[in-house]
Order: sequence, then C-alpha cells, then structure tokens
Amino acid sequence: MNKLACFGLIGLAGAASSAFAQDEVIARGVQTIAIVVDPLSGPIGGSDFEVSPEVGILEDSVTSLAEVPSITFNESVATQLSSFDQQVLPGEDVISASGDSRSIASATGLGLSGSSGTNGSSFFSLKFDAIDGSVFEIQEYSLFVDDEFDGQGPLSQPGLADAVILIRNLDTLEILFEETLSLDDSGTARRIDSDGLTQIALEAGRFEFQISAQTSGAAVGFEVEQGNVAFASFSVEARFLESGVICTADLDGDGRLSLFDFLEFQNLFDSGDAGADFDADGRLTLFDFLAFQNAFDAGCP
Repeated sequence: MNKLACFGLIGLAGAASSAFAQDEVIARGVQTIAIVVDPLSGPIGGSDFEVSPEVGILEDSVTSLAEVPSITFNESVATQLSSFDQQVLPGEDVISASGDSRSIASATGLGLSGSSGTNGSSFFSLKFDAIDGSVFEIQEYSLFVDDEFDGQGPLSQPGLADAVILIRNLDTLEILFEETLSLDDSGTARRIDSDGLTQIALEAGRFEFQISAQTSGAAVGFEVEQGNVAFASFSVEARFLESGVICTADLDGDGRLSLFDFLEFQNLFDSGDAGADFDADGRLTLFDFLAFQNAFDAGCP
C-alpha cells in the first residue's frame, strides 16, 4: 500500500520533568488536501494545515478541512483532540490523544474530464530523551480503518487508509513496539484494540512515540459514483514513568491488583505459558507461585 507523503513535524521544546533526561519535543497536527485537475479549466482545490505544539491540555479539537467547490465531491477532513500533561503524579507524564482522517475522492462530475485526489493526516508525535530504566506504558489504544463513514460510501473502490502506533529508538532506529492497520482492497472495516497494558522498558537514549491516522483517494472519469472513500482513526492513553514502576503482578492489565490477577496467573500456569515463569528459570514450578505471590504483595505504583 502506498503511504502518504510524510508531513514535517513541528515541535516545541518544553521544560524537562523528572521522567525525562532533558527536553521533550511534541508535535500534534492535522493536514488535508483536495484537488481536481481538469484539462479545460486547470486545477481547482484547497488545502489546510493546523498544528498545536504547546504542552498541556487542548480544550478544543484541532480540525483541518480541505474541499473542492462547485459540483465536485472531493473533500478531506482531519481532526484531533490530545493532551500531554507533565507531572500529573510524581515521576509520571500522561498522554491522551484521539484523532481521525477521512477522504472522499469522487469522479470529477458531470461535464468535467480529468482526475481528482484527496489526502488527510492526523498525527501525534512525542520525541524525548529517556533516563535509564524508564518505562513507557501504553494503557490502552485503538486503531480503525474503513471505506465509509457517516453514511458516505463505499464508492467504486476503497481508498487508502492507515492507522499506526509505534515507539522507536532514534539512536539505533530500532522499532520497540508497532501496530499498523491498513485498509485492504475489499474495503472491509478493520479494528485493533489493545489487550491490557503494554509496558516498554527504556534504556538511556533518544526515543519517539507516534500515533497517526492517514487517508488518501483518487478518481478519474465522468460518473459521480466512481471514486474512493477512506476513513482512519486512533485513540491512545499512555504514560511515561520513571524507573522501577513496572507492575509484573498486574496480569490482567487493568492497572490494579485483584483476585483476577491470581486467576490469570493460574490460567497461564495451567496452559504452560511462559508468562507464568515468574522466577525466570525456564520451568513452571511451585517457586513461580511463590514469586508471583511476592510480586503481588509488593504492590504496584
């Protein structure tokens, strides 16, 4: 699947908090393009780009709208509501973000002959210097793609849609965590939802967390029914923690220690899952029960 062109991220270095070694760079924005190129009248179209790099809560969503006027139906819309709250609790920084992108690229309309296209992108990017032993914890996330939205579409074929979440080591370019969801040729709606907590231990270095939704469509011809509809969305709740806060006993990933964690351990042990090897000796024995009990008694931050 062809990816949309990468949009330049605009960042602002904020004040360092105790969870960061130095400064962090945040970029949050949306961008859209819509255009029709006709051999007789030439190109008509529009574009929009909005970015909000400041640290703190965004009370209103950021919206970008691009559309082609008159009798054509080309339109892209991208929206986002996000926040980055420094030091909500000691040693903790909280990220909350949701966004979507939608693109409609119809044929150029009655009486016109040419091509049309639309692009949309909503992105949240956080670049930071981590101290050794820090933890990036994704509490929950959701990615979704479809070839219709709000009763519009599908048209003759699905457009292009991607939703991506990743964490990358910028020093080594190693991807530490990634989920990518793309709209296939059938246009079938697809969703990925997180299953419990995802905790990534970080060594000292430069890292990037990114989540985005991107769409694109194109059409050629006379009939309005021909063309593309594409939709992509994301949501995430995450936090950046200081060292020593990984909660190994929270096996059901609900952020609390309860009877359900004991039940989950029992299920893992009975099925022979390596996740029950709490003493890390490569075998499942009584000592794993004791190690889990100790981790549970120690509690979680």
